[in-house]
Amino acid sequence: MSRHALLLALALAVLAGPSEALVFDDGGTHLVDTDLTGKEGGVTVNDGPGATPTTVAVTSTLEQGAGVTGISDLTLDGATTGSSAFALDDATLTVMHSDIGNDVYGNHRSTVTVHDVAVLNNIFALGYAEIDVSAATVGTPADTGGRNLYANDSAFIRAHTGTVVLDDVFTNDMGTVVLEDVEVGQRIFANGTSQIDILGGSIAEDIASNGESTLRIFGADFAVDGSPVPLGAIAALSGTLTGELSDGSPLDVPFTRAETATILLTEVPEPAAAALLVAGALVLFGAGRRR
Repeated sequence: MSRHALLLALALAVLAGPSEALVFDDGGTHLVDTDLTGKEGGVTVNDGPGATPTTVAVTSTLEQGAGVTGISDLTLDGATTGSSAFALDDATLTVMHSDIGNDVYGNHRSTVTVHDVAVLNNIFALGYAEIDVSAATVGTPADTGGRNLYANDSAFIRAHTGTVVLDDVFTNDMGTVVLEDVEVGQRIFANGTSQIDILGGSIAEDIASNGESTLRIFGADFAVDGSPVPLGAIAALSGTLTGELSDGSPLDVPFTRAETATILLTEVPEPAAAALLVAGALVLFGAGRRR
């Protein structure tokens, strides 16, 4: 079973849930503010009759996780979960000022916002999902097997505003990640036909572009192995890249690329241009979602 199919199966199992799960599917608006520690089920939110969206806010502790499907809306604000928080279909998930005990993920065109959140394991986007991550800590130092920020299958992730990713950033299969003011604890790796844009922050280990992927690095004063290089595609297949990223952060990182992949050095965008960069990525992403 593929990772994509497995995640869907797991999510549906959570939504089915044990008997103690709180299920909201009436098209109404609800608040969960009671402590559910010790309860076997989590919170699941589904559309009401006639595909009417259900809206739920959770501000308490959940023994398990929380999920939302359809066109419904789930907000975790000041919550603590023992498992994952996820959105499927065209649902909207907002997670802020919370602690998540496993993953946060979006699938099937969902929209997810993560702000000021500690996520134990991973944040990942699949199937045209869109995730915005700010001021979050993703992963744990004890986690040695994860790709903590992961976009696949034409999904989009923007991470910014002091987000810390303790492991890897990884893209595959037309996934896109934009990194602004992000601390990456290990490596950045693009595969397949995916793209990663690096505008600021730090990278502890290395960057790699494989398959037909593209790494775009925004900054100035670039050099490879100590020799200045112009803006544009790097000719070398490996070496050490130095320079200054667009947010002023120093860059000093080993790199590798496949012959079919591209590492593209790009000039520092003006603030308005930087906003257009993200907007343009979202426009392309949105066009893919509508196909």
